[in-house]
Amino acid sequence: MFKLFYIFVEGSDDKRFFENLIVPKLYEKYGNKCKIFVIPYQQRKNADIKNNIVRYAKSNNMNYVFLADLDSVNYSSFKEKIKHCQDIYPDLDYEKIFIVVEEIESWYLSGIDDAKDIYSEFEIPDCTDDISKEDFEEMIRKSTKFNSKLEFMEQICRDFDFDKAVERNTSLKYFLKELKLL
Repeated sequence: MFKLFYIFVEGSDDKRFFENLIVPKLYEKYGNKCKIFVIPYQQRKNADIKNNIVRYAKSNNMNYVFLADLDSVNYSSFKEKIKHCQDIYPDLDYEKIFIVVEEIESWYLSGIDDAKDIYSEFEIPDCTDDISKEDFEEMIRKSTKFNSKLEFMEQICRDFDFDKAVERNTSLKYFLKELKLL
């Protein structure tokens, strides 16, 4: 069991997802004997600070995971994206890097319980792996029930259905299995 656990995520939407949905599952599994930190690394202005955070977690034998969006417009494969992450942060362990397919918005969308009235105007695909941030934002623009992306994401976090989510998104299912949360 770990005492300190760092989750490095890209930005604030990722942080919201993890703090509301993944961290509680980790505490449920491991109890309050551990401390979990969610760190949005792209919000750091200095690359050295980001690198030092990873080094600090690694050098102190603390457990961590590092998440990055696939962003298939720029990267053709997981291996290419992981290599890119390791080029920027050479101290990252390969097995601690997880790629979100396509972007964190696909994970949010995967957990929507479309049987609930509040989501009735949305068509949730059986597989959300290809959902981009732009697709997600387009859904919100067309919505008559939500005024902002933040409002939509917060509602999803309140209603999130993990069973549906792992059926709809392969990378989320893989991540949860690797963390032994499934």
